[in-house]
Amino acid sequence: MLLLTVLVLAGAATSRDSYRRTRLAVPGGMALVMLDLTMITAVLTVAPTVTLAVTIAITASLTRIGLAARLVPRVLAR
Repeated sequence: MLLLTVLVLAGAATSRDSYRRTRLAVPGGMALVMLDLTMITAVLTVAPTVTLAVTIAITASLTRIGLAARLVPRVLAR
């Protein structure tokens, strides 16, 4: 799932002329959000003790989720 998400996002990022390829960023971004949410849930379930590393990783994931969610409407509006 992760490799597929990376390939879709890489294909969308390298597209400058193809509108269809640019719109691939939407499902790729949504898959990235779902992966981040799944990993946050899994980490907090398996290791409920929150350490500095877990806090930093969760902060990075939530930042990525926010950025992806903010950019999706922009891509759809094109």
